Amino acid sequence: MTNRLAGLLAAAVMLGTGATASAAVFNYAGLFTQCIGTCDSFAALGGPGGATNPVPSEVTGTIEINVAPGGAFTSADIVGFSFTVFNPGAVTEDPVFDAAGNLLNPTTTNPLPLGEMVATVNGSGTLAADGSFDSGTVQFVFTASPFSDNQGEITFDVVTGLGVLTILNGFIEVAEIQGDFTLVPLPGAVWMLLSALAGGLALGRRRA
Repeated sequence: MTNRLAGLLAAAVMLGTGATASAAVFNYAGLFTQCIGTCDSFAALGGPGGATNPVPSEVTGTIEINVAPGGAFTSADIVGFSFTVFNPGAVTEDPVFDAAGNLLNPTTTNPLPLGEMVATVNGSGTLAADGSFDSGTVQFVFTASPFSDNQGEITFDVVTGLGVLTILNGFIEVAEIQGDFTLVPLPGAVWMLLSALAGGLALGRRRA
């Protein structure tokens, strides 16, 4: 009974995180602090420096890194990512993709699903003993049109939370984002399940 419950505890942890036992999941939330040129070209990109869209856009996302706390990570360890940019001051419009994954309405899409237009991920750094970021950068290179046509990329400093979106559209267009990466703890439902299993384990010991 004891071994069985212990196995269930381990399985619950794996199921609750939705990842491998050593994976660290980080949420990101930030705002555009500067936007030169780019903001006036895309509805979803707004912020200081954008004449057409002066309201700061909101950037939210998730990164999953398959490294245990205290370890170092490389590009190969970044196993999941998803980022979205939303301009609350612009009209919303759903994205439309063709069969090749190219965005057909980039200038009017809002929110803009950056994660669906990125396929190349570069990164390196380290995690602290508590699983938070200790050092490093993560770079997402756009491989779907229209940003891929203009050598678009976004780079985050994982410690300071500063992100830089660069698009070489004849000249360099830059948007700066300031936010924070937050380590995702186990969901409350998982802790409830673990508590229940732990209670069953204690009961089994008393009966023994």
